Amino acid sequence: MTRVSTLISCFLFCALAQVQAKPGYGGTDQEWGTIEIRPGAHAFWWLYYVNPPSKPPNFDVYSRPLIIWLQGGPGFGASGIGNFLEIGPFDMNGNPRNTTWVNDYNILFVDAPIGSGFSHADSDKVYSTSDRAVAEDVISVLKHFLETFPTFKKVPTYLVGQSYGGKIAIRVAWELYQGSQNFEHNLRGVGLGSPAISSLDTLEAVPSYAFHLGFIDAKQKDAVQEVVDQIKKPIEQERWTEAVDKCGDVLTKLWEYTEPFDYTNILQKHSPDWLFNKRILETNAFMNKNVRPVLNVTADFGAQMDHVFEALLQAYMKPAINYVGKLLNQTNLKVIVYSGQLDFSVPIASMVSLFDQIFEQDSGWSNANRTTLVVDNMIEGYQKHYRNFSLYWVFRAGHWAPPDNPYALRKILQQFIGS
Repeated sequence: MTRVSTLISCFLFCALAQVQAKPGYGGTDQEWGTIEIRPGAHAFWWLYYVNPPSKPPNFDVYSRPLIIWLQGGPGFGASGIGNFLEIGPFDMNGNPRNTTWVNDYNILFVDAPIGSGFSHADSDKVYSTSDRAVAEDVISVLKHFLETFPTFKKVPTYLVGQSYGGKIAIRVAWELYQGSQNFEHNLRGVGLGSPAISSLDTLEAVPSYAFHLGFIDAKQKDAVQEVVDQIKKPIEQERWTEAVDKCGDVLTKLWEYTEPFDYTNILQKHSPDWLFNKRILETNAFMNKNVRPVLNVTADFGAQMDHVFEALLQAYMKPAINYVGKLLNQTNLKVIVYSGQLDFSVPIASMVSLFDQIFEQDSGWSNANRTTLVVDNMIEGYQKHYRNFSLYWVFRAGHWAPPDNPYALRKILQQFIGS
């Protein structure tokens, strides 16, 4: 190789290894944008380039995988909730998060469905009314992102969905695998955090879970169970609006005995007038006051989240079990589910029951060993692996497991994606 060609090769390597990024909020290398993916539908995305605590000169960000994070709700903004409350490099006090996923991976937050976070709709007609429609919007964002930053086309990519975001992640993965929108990408797997993929299984676990935790007594357990039993027929007959109403009845009956409590993590202290949406409203206010001016975004963060839920009312209770089965049986994608033992909203018992159903005809799952998840010589949970699927029981964690037990999640991600 001549001296000139050697210099050119070195130059190209350095060009690939470095990125021309924006400082954004907090000063780390970032990119963000809002695109009109359909007439009147504006989707917001926010990329954090991987930023290890220690890295060599000319560190190549594209040598690390890309995680696409989708939030739950539906209607919560990933760029706010997932970012500042769960896995991003800073918390809402502006303090660095030492356990941020950005230490190890490139993270792309997508505010989906339209109306979540900084994503916004110009009219009520624009809101998505089905999970597939939401998935198609996410795919449109991904396609735009990869066209804008083509080097990421070759980077191993993983979808991670929290709660209802897990339900959407499943559909995104299936549509991408089917090639419904043909473009180059490198999707390798799907991670689901306490996923809302079968509301009936979730609700059927609630009475027993509440009883054994001491929230209700035996008589109250029977009363809650009666309300849960009323949901089965509407779901079987696909009367989805009625099913949502019955779901609300379960919570109403439960709180009749307990008073409202933090069902995302049962160990959280709270006052009798506690409201779950307080954290959401605080995040919305923080994003509008502190983040929006820095990113020069015009949309009001979280202003349309109620419209998102209303639009998806018919989809909310529809199970996604069949699509999970398709990913497990018809693709080579890795699929993991992690669930916190302190999560009341999607009890881990419901996840175990659900996947026992999915693998009912396959003795390989029931015969697979369940082993401890050990981090730094401490047991942080349990794990079970079979074929392309893994289920994790996470200790000391609720519905939002990453901030509750970041060390367990880091180990899980290393097994899922690689260190």
